[in-house]
Amino acid sequence: MTESPNIDILTGLPTSRYYWAILDEMFANDPDDYCMLTLDIEHFSFFNKWYGRKKGDDMLNTIGSFLVAVDRVNGTHSGYMGGDNFSITFKRNAELASDLCAGIRNVISMYPAIDSSFRPFFGGYINNNKEIKPTAIEMYDYTVTAINKAMETMDSDVYWVDDVMAERMQKEIDLMPKIHMAMKNGEFTFFLQPKCFLNSGKIIGAEALVRWVSPTEGMISPGKFIPVMEKNGFITYLDKYVWELVCKTIRRWMDEGRRVLPISVNVSRIDVYALDIVQVFTSLIEKYKVPATFIEIEITESAYVENEAIIKDAEEALKKAGFKILIDDFGSGYSSLNMLKDVDADVLKLDMRFLDLNESNNAKGLQIIGSVLNMAHEIDLPTIAEGIETEFQKQMLTLLGCEYAQGYYFYKPLPIPEYEKLLENPSLVADSAVQQRKLGRSYLNELAEYFWKVAEVNPYTGEYRFIRKFFEPDFITTPRPVNIWEYISRYIKNGFIHQDDITRFQDASCKESLLDQLRMNHRKRRTHIRYFIGDGFRWFAFETIRSNQFSEDNPWMLFAWKEADVDTANREDTLSVMYDAFRTIIKLNPLNGDFSIIKASPKELSDFSEVSKDIFIWAKIFAGRLHTDDMENFYKFIDVVAVRRHFISGG
Repeated sequence: MTESPNIDILTGLPTSRYYWAILDEMFANDPDDYCMLTLDIEHFSFFNKWYGRKKGDDMLNTIGSFLVAVDRVNGTHSGYMGGDNFSITFKRNAELASDLCAGIRNVISMYPAIDSSFRPFFGGYINNNKEIKPTAIEMYDYTVTAINKAMETMDSDVYWVDDVMAERMQKEIDLMPKIHMAMKNGEFTFFLQPKCFLNSGKIIGAEALVRWVSPTEGMISPGKFIPVMEKNGFITYLDKYVWELVCKTIRRWMDEGRRVLPISVNVSRIDVYALDIVQVFTSLIEKYKVPATFIEIEITESAYVENEAIIKDAEEALKKAGFKILIDDFGSGYSSLNMLKDVDADVLKLDMRFLDLNESNNAKGLQIIGSVLNMAHEIDLPTIAEGIETEFQKQMLTLLGCEYAQGYYFYKPLPIPEYEKLLENPSLVADSAVQQRKLGRSYLNELAEYFWKVAEVNPYTGEYRFIRKFFEPDFITTPRPVNIWEYISRYIKNGFIHQDDITRFQDASCKESLLDQLRMNHRKRRTHIRYFIGDGFRWFAFETIRSNQFSEDNPWMLFAWKEADVDTANREDTLSVMYDAFRTIIKLNPLNGDFSIIKASPKELSDFSEVSKDIFIWAKIFAGRLHTDDMENFYKFIDVVAVRRHFISGG
């Protein structure tokens, strides 16, 4: 047989260029639809390395012989693309396509050394658009891309694409060189979308959102380039680029004497898997001398669901390094209230898009949102509702007790100069950022033990959340009362309040009374009412208490109900007076010296943090600040043995 430069000697099939020429001529003369199927053997180069090129060439020769026979019997056209790649073209025939894949698998399986490490993958292209006739080499390129898809998914060893899919994949391929060049030219930046107090709209911080500003194409939507970068893993480079740009910007604000509010950045599960996240962020804040409190890290809820252990390890390490963690997109498709108890995040971001409310599902949707917010309140997890676009959403969330919000209703994502301009207006900026209430409520939770019921109430809107309450009938709590006044009215309507006390109870709890208490700067007001409990009415003291930290941005008063028992009332009143009267209050375990601080000034908190957590060691250090005439009595007072004897004996 005479050798031809167009026929590969090893396989007996046309070489790639000759194969494409044959097909193009055939396409020009025959308008019927054709399919192309291309083969790639995974890790074939290692097969040659491990088992020898002779055995590898023998396999290629066997596959070639099989395809020559297939062409002769079925009228298909096969070609050898080089390496371990083969291509077969034929008129559309699903059964033939399946038989070809099965036949090639059988040929390869004849080699005992073949295992799952050398798996055959097939990429197929189907031309569905009669008006578009791609060339043979274009069809081949589509099948190669399809092979990559098959290898990515691993669900099947065959992946077919049509014209639409092929065009989309081609655009993605063409986009990557542009992305590389854009990063090199500094075309990527970030916009800032403010986060606000829901009630006042005052800004508490912002989220950094990546933007691509092309000098030729203008603003390119993140939806066009983020998915492409996530597929090929290049997203980690873009994320690191944005994180550094945020730190650099904050450093500039600090140098220029500008107001700095916390900026949150997005961290994907890919980032956590591919990078040493803690090292990256700590290096950045050290490089730019930026406090960790200015950088907040948003991790999507889906990342926790997909690999909770890895994400939680990263979360713990980041928190130890001083960063605040936000669970992003909560409820966007993986929501689980149960997961909240297992994570140690600082803030929950509730995705409003996961509830597309309409007339038929509005009531149920509000109950779901209320459940999420109640759960978050129970575990002291502040909640930011994101995606707020309407006045209705704002009002609804206000009634349900949400504190913070983000969305187009307040601000769209803004270029950095526009955001800077906003912060120059002090009336638009809050006095405090998102606060976890755990530390602030520790003393309150201690006192709550003395109450039957305690609720935090916004006197302006009536929104509320319970800190402590016992079982209540469903007709009181379901559906959830929209405000505290509806809650109270249900008790009255259902006969739980003594007839003679209804007016007094309504007057004490109404909005006008609360606002009057604030105007008069009265810390506490009390009245007595009779509740129906068990089999009869019992007296309760009802109090409205103004918090010491009450402000426009923190508008919470206390509603407290306690049974009118003299001992209980005296204990609570003693603690209340004690808290107001003393500068420093410490809760002590006299058996081991451990203590926790209920109340202290910032300076004293700093002093406590610099010494041992053993109160007796601290007391001896503190004694050095006393007048010499008082030292002897103070040392007797703090003697460890004497203190323990006093408490153990009940003295």
